[in-house]
Amino acid sequence: MSSTKKIAEAFAATSVALTGTVTAAPAASAQQVQGAQDPLNQLSSIGLGVLLSLLSPGQQAPVPAPAPAPAPAPNRAPAPAPAPQRTPDLKGAAVRSLDKINAERRRLGLVPLQWDEVKYSEALRGSQHVSRTGHFGHNKSGYYYWHLGENLAAGPNPEALVDMWLNEKYKPAGQRGHYDSLMHPSHRYYGMGITSMDRYGYVGTAVLSDRPGPAPAWRR
Repeated sequence: MSSTKKIAEAFAATSVALTGTVTAAPAASAQQVQGAQDPLNQLSSIGLGVLLSLLSPGQQAPVPAPAPAPAPAPNRAPAPAPAPQRTPDLKGAAVRSLDKINAERRRLGLVPLQWDEVKYSEALRGSQHVSRTGHFGHNKSGYYYWHLGENLAAGPNPEALVDMWLNEKYKPAGQRGHYDSLMHPSHRYYGMGITSMDRYGYVGTAVLSDRPGPAPAWRR
């Protein structure tokens, strides 16, 4: 037998042997077919596969960091109590007014006035009368100012009262009655009383004369 024929016979035998050993795969069950066709099962399998692929062995899912605690409110010191209002020293302001008056009298070559406690008491009663009654006017009209003078003024503070009288020197003659009374050559003694009043702020009365002590009876 030729070699070519032997090879052909061997190839045919091998083909028959292979054909005889081929076995069919077992048919899939109905549950397996249904599970393969169910989209929800496919998605669950895919999601589980993705989750398992993200987590390495021994690794846990990250826990969100807690929110930071709010900062404590700053301790604020209590507001300071308002400073108590000081009551003006009204008599002290009246006594100091004499310094301004005497400075002007010296400038004119006149004898300085002296402070008189009796005239201070009389002047204070006059200012209290204005504060109590609201009547702003002289207690006695027609007095002889070359023996006895009385000045009245109202202003926002005690120091402004005498300033108004002294500033009358810049007015025309006949409109300087308060200034002329302070500068009269015959006057030697002076007293001033100041009171507070809602309507005017402060009321000041000054009494001047050529002698110490109480004013004449007609004045009182």
